[in-house]
Amino acid sequence: MRAAVTESVGAMALLERPEPSGPGPHQVVVAPEAVGICGSDYHFFAGELSEAAGGSQFPRVQGHEIGARVVALGTGCRGELAVGQRVALWSARSTGRGCSAASRWWSWEPARSGSASASWRASVVLECW
Repeated sequence: MRAAVTESVGAMALLERPEPSGPGPHQVVVAPEAVGICGSDYHFFAGELSEAAGGSQFPRVQGHEIGARVVALGTGCRGELAVGQRVALWSARSTGRGCSAASRWWSWEPARSGSASASWRASVVLECW
């Protein structure tokens, strides 16, 4: 799949990356349809983030403000999720097993996608709880 990869400060390229494997238990695969560009994305690209904020984590697929379509569901996902459904995603992980926002907001698991912000690609694997 193609992904917009920030390779170093000020350098971004459209590169081929492996497709994610099918979803495991409590995971969903989504295909981003719209991804915002946050100020933190710009500051990472410009090399303005501190080490503590992940400023040297290259190469990196950015993007954490996501509107997507569900393309595959693992076992144990919420009953209201369906293949083809449009969802809005939030990149921060909740401290609980629920969500205080709307039922269509989920957090993603950074270890599954390579970083906490990685939606500038064709598909992303997320945790669904």
